[in-house]
Parts: sequence; structure tokens; C-alpha cells
Amino acid sequence: MKSSRRQFLACSSVLPFLGLLPPGYQSPEDFYESMEATIAQYKDRKQVFNMCGYSAPAIPHLRVGYIGLGNRGYASIQRLGRMNAVEIRAICDVYDYPIQRAKDFLASQGCPEPVVYTGSNEAWKGMCERDDLDLIYVLTPTFYHAEMAVHVLTSGKHAAVEVSAAQRVDDCWRLVDASERMRKHCVMLEMSTRRRFAP
Repeated sequence: MKSSRRQFLACSSVLPFLGLLPPGYQSPEDFYESMEATIAQYKDRKQVFNMCGYSAPAIPHLRVGYIGLGNRGYASIQRLGRMNAVEIRAICDVYDYPIQRAKDFLASQGCPEPVVYTGSNEAWKGMCERDDLDLIYVLTPTFYHAEMAVHVLTSGKHAAVEVSAAQRVDDCWRLVDASERMRKHCVMLEMSTRRRFAP
């Protein structure tokens, strides 16, 4: 069934009354104005490349970087750090403790020590510029997800982003555009994707 803009807005009009205003919006008016602007902006959008069903070239030895090493980041490092064909080459966080915890775990698994990016809120951009990473995980606070994932994609790497990948509809389109333009996958993580890699 193909839905129209009017049907979408009609269905979404009950969200504010249920206390379900999407994150990133200050008021119901802000939500509707943003939706109208986004619809107008992308109304004549032409698809760059159809990512549906696209299989990226095989990567026999996956080289991974992490932005954000809180509880979810550390849990992910524990899963991927045990895999034979995965190498965690770079990690980034603004705090020392999670960096040390990740390094200690990787050392306990006999993994090479990753390069550390820290010292500023922009340190993660240096990781994205590396040419020896295939995939970067984004496990930061939610309001950073879309911006970081778009940057990861446009730097030529696949992105795995913690939920939610974006808080605003226009950010969703930015992710789609970057993925199509670069032919790189952007995966939003949630329980079914994380459990696939549980030891």
C-alpha cells in the first residue's frame, strides 16, 4: 500500500497527545513544520543507487574502529574481540576509563593494541580519515549518531550505529543519501543484530 503525505501526517498527529513526540523536536508545531520542510526538500529526490539487496564486496579480514566505549561499546568489543577474522584497530572515547577497559580486554584476548583517539570531542574524525578501517561502530549518545554515521559513510567506511540512528527525518535522508552515494552499508544496531554475534 502506497501512503501519501496526508495519510502520514494524519496518522502521526496523535503522537504528541500520547506523549510520544519524537526526539529532536521541541513541540508538535516544530515536528509538523520540520516534516513539511523535509517532504518539500526530498519530494523530487532521485535515488543515486539502490542499496536494497546490495552486497558489498567480501571482506575476509574485517578491520574495525569504535567511537564510544560506554557499556554498549564495551559489550560489542567483547563480542567482536573474540572473533578470528576481526581486528579492532582503533578506539575513541573522551574518557580514560573506558579506553583502558577496552585495551585491557583486547590484551587479554591476545589482540593487537588499538590506536587510541581521545583528547577532544572531534578526535573521532581522525579515526574516520584512516584508510585501514572497513567498519566503524558509532556507540555514542543518541544526538551524535546521525552526524557521526554520515561522516563515517562519506569517509568510505561501513557504519554500524546504535539505536536510534537519527532523531529527525531529515537526518534519516542524509544517512540514505550518504549510503547510496558511497555504496556503503549503514546498519542500525538493536537486539537481533547484536545477538547474532554473542559468544
